[in-house]
Amino acid sequence: MNQRKPPAPEVKPWTRTEHKAFLKGLKAVGKGKWKRISKDFVVTKTPTQVASHAQKHFNYRRGTYNNKNRTSVFDMKLEENENSKATGASSV
Repeated sequence: MNQRKPPAPEVKPWTRTEHKAFLKGLKAVGKGKWKRISKDFVVTKTPTQVASHAQKHFNYRRGTYNNKNRTSVFDMKLEENENSKATGASSV
């Protein structure tokens, strides 16, 4: 039998809006509540995607995330103002 697996869903990077919603959810409900953050704050992502994003977020904050000197949504802070969003500047 030659059975094929269905194609994997397309991987889409997190947007600044999704990351900001993630940060708000993290602040509101706390670490480890990925299902609730997915349901109430980042409705475009599954709990598994939120958990994976959180792991990368915390690794990045600890300095153990390999980003190869690229800018990232992890550079953004919750309090970032609108001017730096428009220019793409980081507030870290």
